[in-house]
Amino acid sequence: MKSIIQEEASVAEAVAQALKRLDRRKEEVEIEVLEAPKKGWLGVLGFHPVRIRVTERDPEEIRSAVIKEVTTELLRLLRIQAAIEVHPQNGVFYVSVLPDKDTGLIIGKHGQTIDALEHILGKMVRTRVQNMTRIALDVAGYRERQLEKVRRDTLQAVRRALAIDSKVVTEPLTVDGLKVALGVIAKFENLHYTIIGQGLYKNVMLLPKRAALPKE
Repeated sequence: MKSIIQEEASVAEAVAQALKRLDRRKEEVEIEVLEAPKKGWLGVLGFHPVRIRVTERDPEEIRSAVIKEVTTELLRLLRIQAAIEVHPQNGVFYVSVLPDKDTGLIIGKHGQTIDALEHILGKMVRTRVQNMTRIALDVAGYRERQLEKVRRDTLQAVRRALAIDSKVVTEPLTVDGLKVALGVIAKFENLHYTIIGQGLYKNVMLLPKRAALPKE
């Protein structure tokens, strides 16, 4: 990570010039004041400017900090107090929210509110961070419980499609839900599927051609 030394008449001027040299925003750097400005004799002679060190922060650390800040502001607008943790993993930033109360308010019916908040959060963060990857919002472990339900529901849909030898369409699925559903479907041979829908949700249409058994 690049680090530079900047001297100016004031801390504000030094920071501004350093950010310009690095082509960074303030939240993308760490600032350390090495020497405070000192006035000389009669406030003029022997004046010593402020001296600072400005160091670029790790990109992943920057993104995590911005995501947490934006999430906090979003929940503040909803008048919800919550503990927030951000965990980057494999290019995805997982945002875990544990509210003091009103968990259902954030999740919403069938998870529609949390899905909408995740979408809004992503758009807000991308206005401040370049090359932002995906953000996954979770509230009190809801996502994992929901994905387990998707596994069960998809398996049930597959078995029904095979039993009646006709098409069956799943419930609307999020991006993560779709991945889980396709993982279940992949265990069955000769089972064709088509992904349908636009926007935040997709459905999977299952269409067997003949009886199929799950792979070992």
